[in-house]
Amino acid sequence: MHALNEALKKYGLPVTEQRAPRKQPRATEARSNNKLGVLGVSETKEHTYKAMIKFNGKMIHLGVWPTLEEAGAASRGVRTFLEVIKPL
Repeated sequence: MHALNEALKKYGLPVTEQRAPRKQPRATEARSNNKLGVLGVSETKEHTYKAMIKFNGKMIHLGVWPTLEEAGAASRGVRTFLEVIKPL
């Protein structure tokens, strides 16, 4: 972008200022349309619950549990751990 701004200045054209990328905060709650109400947990066809998180742009499968509470606890636990080792 720097070279483009230099070229624009050279020909007397207006230079646009580059904005800093907007960093959105991490989700801490389930979205309003989440049927289960637990962030990072979904129900499988076998009526068990799988927990997943997104870390460094990749989805990480945490496992499958028989109850929603266990899957939610796993998702919350890993998310809390990752916030400690890699803060916003």
